[in-house]
Amino acid sequence: MKRKIIILGVVLFLFSIIAFFLVKHNSFVYLKNSSYSDIAITHFPNLFFIQQSLKELSQLPLWSNLIFSGYPLSANPLSSLWYAPAWIALFFPLPAGINIAAILHLGILFFGIEKFLKLSGFSRAASIFGGLSMIFSAKLISHFGAGHLTLLFAFSWTPWLFYTTRQWIDLSSRKWIIFTAIVWALIISADPRWTVPIFLLWLLYVFYMMKTIYINSLFIVFSVFFGLFLSAATWLPLFQFLLFSTREKILTVDRMAYSFNPAKILGFFIPEFGGFAEWIVYPSAILLLLFIIGIFFYKENRSVRFWYFAGLIFLMLSFGQHLPGYELFSSIPGVSLLRVPARFLFIFSFCLTVAGAFTLDILIKQEFLYKFDRLFFLTPIIGFILFFATGVLSITGKLPLNLIWALLFFGVGYLIIALLVHKKISSTKGWWIVSLLLVIDLVGVNLLSLRWETARKIFYKNEQLNLLLSSANEYARVYTPSYSVPQEVGAFWNIEQINGIDPMQIQSYVNYFAGVSGIPMKQYSVTLPPFMTGKPEIDNQSFCPNIDMLVFANVQYMVSEFDMSHCGILSESIIDGKFVYTFPSPISPFSSEDISIEKIKIDVYKPGNIAATIVGPGTITLKEIFYPGWKVYEDGKEIEITSSSNPFMVTKITSGEHFIEFVYRPFMVRVGVAVEVISYLLVLICTGLDLIRGKKQTL
Repeated sequence: MKRKIIILGVVLFLFSIIAFFLVKHNSFVYLKNSSYSDIAITHFPNLFFIQQSLKELSQLPLWSNLIFSGYPLSANPLSSLWYAPAWIALFFPLPAGINIAAILHLGILFFGIEKFLKLSGFSRAASIFGGLSMIFSAKLISHFGAGHLTLLFAFSWTPWLFYTTRQWIDLSSRKWIIFTAIVWALIISADPRWTVPIFLLWLLYVFYMMKTIYINSLFIVFSVFFGLFLSAATWLPLFQFLLFSTREKILTVDRMAYSFNPAKILGFFIPEFGGFAEWIVYPSAILLLLFIIGIFFYKENRSVRFWYFAGLIFLMLSFGQHLPGYELFSSIPGVSLLRVPARFLFIFSFCLTVAGAFTLDILIKQEFLYKFDRLFFLTPIIGFILFFATGVLSITGKLPLNLIWALLFFGVGYLIIALLVHKKISSTKGWWIVSLLLVIDLVGVNLLSLRWETARKIFYKNEQLNLLLSSANEYARVYTPSYSVPQEVGAFWNIEQINGIDPMQIQSYVNYFAGVSGIPMKQYSVTLPPFMTGKPEIDNQSFCPNIDMLVFANVQYMVSEFDMSHCGILSESIIDGKFVYTFPSPISPFSSEDISIEKIKIDVYKPGNIAATIVGPGTITLKEIFYPGWKVYEDGKEIEITSSSNPFMVTKITSGEHFIEFVYRPFMVRVGVAVEVISYLLVLICTGLDLIRGKKQTL
């Protein structure tokens, strides 16, 4: 009992370390060598918009007007609108709330790994080691630094998927099928993109562990389909969104853009501090050594050979375009929507953790009777690192920090494993030393890879400019060809923009935007406008926007990093080092070229709900992007929204004074929410009936 309390205390202490660094001063977390983070660019604006809407309008927003001249927030999984565990962030100041939600998910991940490994027959010590190796994983933390928040959310449920599946395999109880479906629902709701990689691993695991194809198929079909019902509010609107988005037309070259380069395999042995998150693979020296030596404990490793083979498969898939036949694989429905093959490295990382924890388990529990010393198989690893370091030192005359790091931790790790193999230290002492080495290694790598910036510093960096833009006309928008108004700043100051960054973009608007900005859209891009060389401050300086179209789209200010006077734009000023161009102040979100329209008086102007008193007859245009779910009413009676040459909404009104109301009421969202609520009610009913039956059997 005393040992359990000590271990629990250590785990809580380690969590407090994570909490301190992630919540530090209500800050955004970045990779050391990057100026951008998806948390700042996408997740903060979405969650802040939801938070402000709940606070000021007392309603859950389904439509956002922050970017792209409006877009369906309820259909975008990056909003986390339908992922309940993310709502914890809304109870705190942002971005601190986001960091708190991330910490809670690291806790979910830790206990999931610990419970799964323990259920698989591992000792408590090895299970805790596995949990620690995952929550401090340089791979996972680097992705958090890159801002891949929903990926972290979804990945945290991965071990629980295997835990509930293993419970059903062992007990064949209906409740574990339901629990597996719930975990699937949480993964889908958190980040549907993670569904494809984890489904492939889970499918292999189910067929590896079970006995008959018929039972396997029933379990898979029921748990997955019921999981879909329980997450319908996320994927039904998303499915519709995909049909209208640029994502559906993603090319093969885009699907393989972020393939893991085999040359980056060196990163498994030498950590990269603050590098590109997709290429970060360092698992810690001690975990990698345990994983490798475990291969050669062939008498003991039968129970984890699956994880070795699965890890190899997904490591190969991560190579993407460098793997023969991957192009054909990437054309499979579902897989075809993914564009980062390197994400399969998360599966490899999971497999490596399971196998490494198993090796530690047998090292602290068993004695070995091999004629040939297993330690021999680790010697080439140490020799390679020494040889590589010697070469670098002889060529450059110095050793970089990451090479010193590798020499230190692989050297110490090798000595500790040697002591364990030859039983020179006790199992308890060995576990503590191995775990401490793991934590010091990974915490050090993570601290050297991340940096923090306070929210206040970011939001008030260009205060004079932001005050000007936020005080613009209520209906005004901003255009920047150079990302001069970051989305997190725009959200904080409530600045509406016609440009934006998001992987989901409406195709008709992208086509229209090309005409507005004068910037060609040659291929899929998450940024609008695209930045062809990845340098927003210079990329689009040769392109001139269409001024008339900007004014029509209610753009009052254009903000640029570069001078655009060559485009014939007047009213230039320089504020906080930015070129600011002013256009006529928009007087209404509506427009009409019909002279019979006598009056337009705005009555309501909220995201997803715009209304005005208008005297007709005539045709009017609402300068908001048309998307399925928008409806227009004339004095309470629904009338038709017609098409036009631009992506905005057009309708005809009859003679006389009318109250015209545009409302966003997406049918797919209502269906998805209804299906999800009914499904969870069925879960509660089934669980209740099981509890009643259980009580009756015990009487």
